[in-house]
Amino acid sequence: MNMLSLVSDQAANDESVETTFFEAHGSHGTCCSRAASILEHGFRVGDGGRRGVGAYLWHAAEQGCQYATQLAESWFAAAEKRGEYSDEADKGCAVLWGYVKAPDEEVLNLESPEFRVTLRRALDGLWPTINAQDVDEREDLICAVHQMLINRTEETEGIPVGVVLATVQQPPKMPDQLAGYVGAPFAVIVRNLDYLAITKN
Repeated sequence: MNMLSLVSDQAANDESVETTFFEAHGSHGTCCSRAASILEHGFRVGDGGRRGVGAYLWHAAEQGCQYATQLAESWFAAAEKRGEYSDEADKGCAVLWGYVKAPDEEVLNLESPEFRVTLRRALDGLWPTINAQDVDEREDLICAVHQMLINRTEETEGIPVGVVLATVQQPPKMPDQLAGYVGAPFAVIVRNLDYLAITKN
């Protein structure tokens, strides 16, 4: 796994400057054919997602975490029901695991109060246009708004956003008695794939 150093040569020799890293595990549910492709070629980040572009993983306490496994399997079941794997050769369920390590300064938490306020303002101004679209187009536009705000953050801070943390809606019909008390699950959305190592159970 290639780790990008954002510390200058001068700073690297300064013992008072220390790069700290965000580290996390995550699960990803998909069909066996796509899992094999991901293991061989890696994720593609060109596809959208509600919270912006990137490789989406369910945040896990550790690899093999039961809750993250259930999220991945339930996501696969919902996608299968929508017919997303109808053209795949092996439609069975596969759960991939990712280990993410990125410089702390490149991690953007979309659940911060500041980002939520900015997102609400952006969506509120565009909502008549967004709400007039069909479901797929609406999702694409919401993804585009997230992308715009993430890109603006990069420009303002002068630092790339390699990893995004965000809550996402859990898969439909997933049994979880604690969801109403704990809140929506977190996704680790990896934009810089050099920060992601993928394995399979």
